[in-house]
Amino acid sequence: MVDTKLLQGILMDVEPLRFKPMTLESNLLNHKQFSKAHLLWLLLYHVQDPMNFGAIIRSAYFFGVDRILVTNKSSCPLSPVVSKSSAGAMEMLSIHSISDVISLLKVAADKGWDILGTVSPNKFEHFSVISASDHKVIRPTMLIVALQVLGVT
Repeated sequence: MVDTKLLQGILMDVEPLRFKPMTLESNLLNHKQFSKAHLLWLLLYHVQDPMNFGAIIRSAYFFGVDRILVTNKSSCPLSPVVSKSSAGAMEMLSIHSISDVISLLKVAADKGWDILGTVSPNKFEHFSVISASDHKVIRPTMLIVALQVLGVT
């Protein structure tokens, strides 16, 4: 059935690996289950290495992230390498692709979400920058991990 000997005697018929689409029109930010105070979503921007992507997914699952969002055009696709690197966590988390990061962040901020990012304090002086250890998750939170600077104005 397969032309490789690296399967350890087990075969599984599975669906293709795809992101779940997420649009602002879906009103996911308004849904009741997303109003809990300790909700944590992880937004990955420009993560392209499949091993890093899988490791981030694995860590996100361990730390209780509720949902992972990735950008449509600048992110690594879901793949067997990502799955293996995630140690199975890819199957446990809801991973969505988005096309308009800035609009999503604006909607989330308007709904009262905390928007957190991993930045150098001297690059974003017009934002309040605090240490990660000083932040307490008391309302829905979106954590942005960006390997390129977002076009935020």
